[in-house]
Amino acid sequence: MTSQKKKTSTPEDEFWNTFLVSNLREPKLWIYHAEALRRTAEVVWEAFRAAKFKNLDELEAEALAEANRWIDIRLDRPFLMLAGLAIEALSKALYLKKHSTTNWTTDTLKEKIASHNSLHLLDQCGVPLDDSDRDLIERLTDFVEWAGRYPAPFNAERYTRTLSDNSSISSYGLHGGVDPAQWLDLYYRIHTAVNDP
Repeated sequence: MTSQKKKTSTPEDEFWNTFLVSNLREPKLWIYHAEALRRTAEVVWEAFRAAKFKNLDELEAEALAEANRWIDIRLDRPFLMLAGLAIEALSKALYLKKHSTTNWTTDTLKEKIASHNSLHLLDQCGVPLDDSDRDLIERLTDFVEWAGRYPAPFNAERYTRTLSDNSSISSYGLHGGVDPAQWLDLYYRIHTAVNDP
């Protein structure tokens, strides 16, 4: 049996660990990041809406004729990815605020918040969510994990789940079946929870 060498920590490693933990555990920094993501998502949404498409058939025909318009119609996926990341950042801010007395390390931070599972974090924080909120978060998580980043998932099981539960790309239509007003309502409810004393 080969023994593994334990990596010796250098002063530089200690500095970076301290720096990372102090920044990652700070809810205010997550809130600032969430706000930047929200604002960027809104800009992308407005660019997408500006295309003013009448129906999917016309949209596809025009898109094939005009490469720039094809990029315009694909802005729905980055919008949804950014919207999901904004919810995720707020969820992490709220979780960290609720656990402010925890003695965080890089390992414990990774264990608790280094995922895209906003729904789990919000449940852990006791945020009241109805079925439509949960569906929205699950849809946005699909876009954060793959649909906003890739043309298809790298895992067939993920795509099959997405198709079978009717909660992702195939049933989303032009803008993912996500009502931006519902997304903003959820965003601001979580934002309020983070800022409550």
